[in-house]
Amino acid sequence: MKRRVLVASLLLLTGLGPAPSLAASVYVKSLKAKLFAEPRFDAQLVVEAEKGQELLLMEKGERWFKVGLTTRQGWVSALLVSAEPPKGKASILGEDAEDISGKSRRRASAIATAGASRGLTEEGAKELDARDSKANWQALAKVEAAKVDRGEALTYLLAGINKGGEAKR
Repeated sequence: MKRRVLVASLLLLTGLGPAPSLAASVYVKSLKAKLFAEPRFDAQLVVEAEKGQELLLMEKGERWFKVGLTTRQGWVSALLVSAEPPKGKASILGEDAEDISGKSRRRASAIATAGASRGLTEEGAKELDARDSKANWQALAKVEAAKVDRGEALTYLLAGINKGGEAKR
């Protein structure tokens, strides 16, 4: 028995023994994770890993992990990786839910945003009307609905500049 332990110990020390167990993996949880040559954000960039990529954990520090990605090694911030792969998109809507992404506005117009910041919303209109305001909501709606051709706007702007006026931004 002592002889087996001695032989196994010698084999392990010389590197001829069985391979050590594989290191744990971590997964990129952010959209991208940069691997640096040293555990600093200002170090040389080695490679960039994509979300969900598996990284071989080689060394674990408090804020930085030394990882391997294919044939490269580098340091990644512990904030950008996790022990579990990222989950797919979660939704409370079923698969048969109607796709409304093409039916919605991406953002409010500049006029609507400016009006809302000044209280010129539907709720604000009701409040001002209750106070006997002289606000002309129909005129505001007409201005918001107006479409200005880009060419006409440039012609108007250039005409003002040519008359000695300055264009204001």
